[in-house]
Amino acid sequence: MKKEKRLEKRLLLFAFLTLHLKKHLELIAWISGLIYLAAFVNPNIVNFSFCVFKMLGIDACWGCGLGRSVAYLFDGNFIDSFKTHPLGIFATFILFYRIFELSLQPYFKSSK
Repeated sequence: MKKEKRLEKRLLLFAFLTLHLKKHLELIAWISGLIYLAAFVNPNIVNFSFCVFKMLGIDACWGCGLGRSVAYLFDGNFIDSFKTHPLGIFATFILFYRIFELSLQPYFKSSK
């Protein structure tokens, strides 16, 4: 009987967390991605990548260049950031704007 109640409580908690996180999944993804690029990526060192192009042996990937560009930007190296990918600085500002927009969304929902 106690095990069933414990399991029921865990399932309710899991359901609540899943539904709550589902609403904020995009916000969590952008924030965690920027934190990863700022804190853990050294753009001067080649790291493991899930990039399909790198796995195929193609070194010129725009997505990887954009990630390294954002990492250079967080290191304060604006020139290398621009050389790696010209849109890295612009993409970072767009992501910060999107994070700001998503974080204010619950407070300014229109009631239709």
